[in-house]
Amino acid sequence: SATYFNRFYAPQRAHGERGVDVIDGGNGDDSRWSMVKGWCKSYYSQLTLAKRLTQEGTISAERALVEDSGCGGVGYDAESVSYRLWVNGTLSYDDKISDGFYDILGMDPYMWMMCNDSVEGKRLPSLLELKAVEAATSSMEVILVNRYKDSRLRDLEDIAQELYFSAETALMLAEKLAKLVAASMGGSFPVEQGDLHAQWETTSKRIKELQNNILVPIGSLSTGLCRHRAILFKKLADYVGLPCRIARGCKYCAEDHRSTCLIKIKDDKLAREYVVDLVGQPGNFYNPDSSINGDIVFHLEDIQVHVGHASISEVKSLHAPTGHALYTDVEVKSDGKNRGNLPVTTPTFLTPEPSLAMDWLEIPWDDLHIKERIGAGSFGTVYSAEWHGSVVAVKVLTAQDLHDNQLKEFLREVSIMRRVRHPNLVLFMGAVTMHKRFSIVTEYLPRGSLFRLLHHPASGEILNMKRRMHMALDVAKGVNYLHCLTPPIVHWDLKSPNLLVDKNWTVKVCDFGLSRFKTETFISSKAITGTPEWMAPEVLRGEPADEKSDVYSFGVILWELVTMQQPWKGLNAAQVVGAVAFQKRKLTIPPNASPALTSLMESCWAE
Repeated sequence: SATYFNRFYAPQRAHGERGVDVIDGGNGDDSRWSMVKGWCKSYYSQLTLAKRLTQEGTISAERALVEDSGCGGVGYDAESVSYRLWVNGTLSYDDKISDGFYDILGMDPYMWMMCNDSVEGKRLPSLLELKAVEAATSSMEVILVNRYKDSRLRDLEDIAQELYFSAETALMLAEKLAKLVAASMGGSFPVEQGDLHAQWETTSKRIKELQNNILVPIGSLSTGLCRHRAILFKKLADYVGLPCRIARGCKYCAEDHRSTCLIKIKDDKLAREYVVDLVGQPGNFYNPDSSINGDIVFHLEDIQVHVGHASISEVKSLHAPTGHALYTDVEVKSDGKNRGNLPVTTPTFLTPEPSLAMDWLEIPWDDLHIKERIGAGSFGTVYSAEWHGSVVAVKVLTAQDLHDNQLKEFLREVSIMRRVRHPNLVLFMGAVTMHKRFSIVTEYLPRGSLFRLLHHPASGEILNMKRRMHMALDVAKGVNYLHCLTPPIVHWDLKSPNLLVDKNWTVKVCDFGLSRFKTETFISSKAITGTPEWMAPEVLRGEPADEKSDVYSFGVILWELVTMQQPWKGLNAAQVVGAVAFQKRKLTIPPNASPALTSLMESCWAE
């Protein structure tokens, strides 16, 4: 506020016993004694303030003593947790970063108290006051945590929840979360000063100018310092039940805001505390040392802290298969099983969104020798290419700036393909993540799409009924595999153009750009786009849907294989939507079709 800055920058005068103004150049021993008294008074005031603030920012071991004494506990609400991190730079394992939490960078809490009255100085500046600070003239930044107004934060929580289910141990989960946080905040840097700090300043300034205030949602930061990364890591760790605390200190940073995250890994006999690297080598772990929290030593209660002989830095890099599901407001029920060293928790959400933090096979663009164009879709163009002597298919994204939906589709497809392995699913080879070259590399299937084969003029001579039924079985096996995963994957865009055929006439499902992990009985289909001719009526109407939407699409593909005709030929997309979604019309099954196939198609289309 203006009052704060006026008080801070106003000339301060210390007066001697005879009224000599020291700053104005008073002479004699009295003036020097007055100056000493002023310095002493300032020193002891700051010392008293520091002790009080440190006490209010106490870690959990000290908090337990306060609570047991009957003097009242320390608050766990968002404002209390925010205050503790602001004044002390630490948060305990018991502190949870929840919605409404915010952290102030650029305002010293000690100066805030010294420059305000006793009541105002002892509280955290309110968001209303901070929002009134002019972004154009202030170097302050307020990091805000509010998942309901921060869609990117929700996405990161979704990914974290999927990582929780895929991780075998808590240490594996922590590594994946660290890579996720680093990737979402600019990647790795050898030190904070330099490129990282410059990029953060640019990003922060742009966000503050767009919002016309200094409040910055943490999910909107594409580049973050160690403090930002520590807050985000603890937020995600709290979300999935991974014990985490924030300590003061960082080997990559020398600023006052330097922060580091530590995790606590328990088993039946002991517990270990590891420092998580979020800046230089994200996902690596180190033993805590005296640089963390200064000379404050954190004691794990009722356990013996022991680090084994094996070096933590030797932990192997971990693959992180993920996928995406649409955001829902329905809680996911825990199966009650303990996964490795993870505590048994009841997850709130499981709607994973992939990230560049995931460890897929990175393929340099220069290693690919692009040949001919073999196809195109809504999200990219497919080329054949040579890669280390083998022919592969390269899907180059149409939009290369990778903003919003394009980025999500790319990351989702890569992460799902990275996870799945089945003879009737196209094999994922790797991904190109070079700017302006974002691509997905898969095995090359020479016969092209099932759609092209079925509707080729000579298809009747090539595809007899027996071969077509084998193809239908291939599709059913691939889709069944996706639906049997935990959690299931709903393809959402199952159609003959997305079914590729290899040289042995085996059909493989591809194009997971619209796929979702399904974690509840139903998930929303309002944001789904696809090809109406193969889509289920409930999806076309934007209603909640489940695996049944893929079953409906399989019924249309089976109809194609039986009739060798294009579904709803002669109708445009809008007419198909009207006929299927609202008039409840179905494709006409030929009267000469076998009763078994007729019954199967009808059951696929039953509502």
